Formats: sequence, structure tokens, C-alpha cells
Amino acid sequence: MQEIDVLWISFPELNLIRQQQKYSKINEGFYIFEIPKTGFVAKLEVDKLGLVVNYDNLYRRLS
Repeated sequence: MQEIDVLWISFPELNLIRQQQKYSKINEGFYIFEIPKTGFVAKLEVDKLGLVVNYDNLYRRLS
């Protein structure tokens, strides 16, 4: 598991918001993405380069 802190800029207020994110590797092609503060969890499918192919059915890369 890897924990990182990211910085979001809200719009239109332009406030800076710090947020912790967690990434856990399931296997070579899948990760679990979490935002602990909000309880958000998503399964990410990645290609051989580690780029997201499928974002828990919210996003899918076009071929």
C-alpha cells in the first residue's frame, strides 16, 4: 500500500484542499484506490505502463 497527500484546488473559490489517498496493488493489472476521509473506494485497472484503462466503470480509456 502507498499513501500520498495531494493538493486540490476548488473551483470557483480557488481554495487549496489537502487530501490523503491510498493505493493498494491487487496484482499486475489492478489497484484499489481509496480516499480515507470520504470513504471513497474504486478499483483501477491499469495497462503494462501503469496507465489507467478502467476506473471502476466510471471511466474507460478508448482504444
